[in-house]
Amino acid sequence: MSRCQCCDKRLSDYELTLRHAMTNEFMDTCMDCLSEIAESVPLMVKGRKDLLVSMEDHASSVDNEIELDKDQEM
Repeated sequence: MSRCQCCDKRLSDYELTLRHAMTNEFMDTCMDCLSEIAESVPLMVKGRKDLLVSMEDHASSVDNEIELDKDQEM
């Protein structure tokens, strides 16, 4: 079980797959914290679309702040 580096919340399956689009490093950060960070720093992350089901509503609310490459396969 992995936890968010910022708030220590348990990460969902989708959040566990999130990688930085340029460095390909795992983000290890929840969507809530990523959206907060994205308010100050532009972020491009990619994750597995098939795991997005439970996060779909939340992800659509932060699409303007975090550019998700939902078609990227790991």
